Amino acid sequence: MGKNILAGAWFIAALGGTVTACRIGSASPMIYALVVGGLMLLGAAANLTMIPHPVWFSVMGVAGIVIAAWLGMTIMAGSANDTQ
Repeated sequence: MGKNILAGAWFIAALGGTVTACRIGSASPMIYALVVGGLMLLGAAANLTMIPHPVWFSVMGVAGIVIAAWLGMTIMAGSANDTQ
């Protein structure tokens, strides 16, 4: 149960980080969102290599971060088009 909550927290952190980066970044918000997603992936990779995890958690955690970063950029790209 605890590892599922942790994977969900990684997903929520990546989603919130990319949405926030898109909102704050004025010049090119998608680049800022990609940087946040990349930093989340680097942090997850470091965590997964230093602390032993089950394979399903490694796959679920990394896939969740990638999906959340993409979803955050997609949501914000849609809202940017709505405001123009």
